[in-house]
Amino acid sequence: MHAKHGPAKGTKYIGTNQHHFGKILATLRRKKGLTQIELAGKSGVSKRSITYYERETKNPSVAVLNKLAAALEVSVEKFLYGNTEAIALDRSLSKRFEAAQRLPSTARNDIKRYIDNVAKAYGTNEDTQEKV
Repeated sequence: MHAKHGPAKGTKYIGTNQHHFGKILATLRRKKGLTQIELAGKSGVSKRSITYYERETKNPSVAVLNKLAAALEVSVEKFLYGNTEAIALDRSLSKRFEAAQRLPSTARNDIKRYIDNVAKAYGTNEDTQEKV
């Protein structure tokens, strides 16, 4: 982004917390055993830009974020949500949640209770319960 002219037309920038993105990028790069120069070559993103991102002075565009995620063989969600563990999004489950959003509140509350019970049964209930 040039100070006088702004971003290129059509460029969208990620609204992530810069602090988290830079640390996550550096951590993921190091876990892959890559230098900044190697990541630059693999992603097509300049080494200078990678340095800016890791120093938390700039955020990447959506296109750059996708390139970095692909080069590091991780999901974009790792960058956006600060989770350095693998995140696998189940599209069929996501579609069901979208459909559930359109249900009446009593039905949504039933679904929340059911999910809480299943999560508890499998030992993965991490503060998901809320007053319904």
